[in-house]
Amino acid sequence: MRSAAARTHDREQIRRLNVEELARVRARDAQFAEGWAASRATNQTAGTDAGRTGDYEVAMSDYRRDRARYDQQMVEWRRAVAACAAGDYFACRH
Repeated sequence: MRSAAARTHDREQIRRLNVEELARVRARDAQFAEGWAASRATNQTAGTDAGRTGDYEVAMSDYRRDRARYDQQMVEWRRAVAACAAGDYFACRH
């Protein structure tokens, strides 16, 4: 930009845009902060550590049950494969 007036105009436009963006970001962050505060309040009233421990124990119990079921299915599948390979063609359907 060659003229001082053009540079001044450009500088003012950039400053205005920056101020508007800063206001938008502050408003957005204020909304996020409200959500975070509500989440923290919910976690505190729910007994966060106890809740997490209980959730973990339930998840581990579910995992052990599912893993046992999977292991049993694999045993059955391996038996069927071995029987099929040995000539029991009825076992090949599984």
